[in-house]
Amino acid sequence: MLDVNKTIEDFCKLLRNFLISESKPIWLWIKNPNSFLAKGSLKKFIAVLRKITNETKLLRVFIVSDDFLDIAYEPEDMENTVLIYNEIQQLPPYDIFLNSIKNNYPDNEFDDEEDLLGNLFKIFPYIDQKNYKNVFLDKKNMLLLKLVDELFGCNEIQLIKGNRNELTDCEENFLYGK
Repeated sequence: MLDVNKTIEDFCKLLRNFLISESKPIWLWIKNPNSFLAKGSLKKFIAVLRKITNETKLLRVFIVSDDFLDIAYEPEDMENTVLIYNEIQQLPPYDIFLNSIKNNYPDNEFDDEEDLLGNLFKIFPYIDQKNYKNVFLDKKNMLLLKLVDELFGCNEIQLIKGNRNELTDCEENFLYGK
């Protein structure tokens, strides 16, 4: 049986050697990596690709995914992300996006800054969805999804109430439109 981890290691070694020997830029496109790589393998693969990219400055990695990728995100990933839904949306640098969220957040205190980057990447696959009945996010992320949808000028979303975690009254009113 084929060992994916060994294949990834071999591929990365070959890629690094090729980049060093040829000194030509390479674009690597990866489509829906969750469909063929386990979470641990994907994290390792992305980490090695980041290292190769930083060392050689010759590798550009493009990941096209229909779902959330459970990898370690860095603030610079934000401005390198393009969302494709009914429109094509190039995301701004993280600090600008963070300020937009803070300025439009329904409660006076925005306290999720520490987890925001990962949570944004969790909600991005659901931007401009027509039906949110099958979206299983906790309330804070549903609130974030509605806020980001509004920032992007997407359709208003209809949400189903749940009790997965607590929101302030202001957040609850914003989320459910009271």
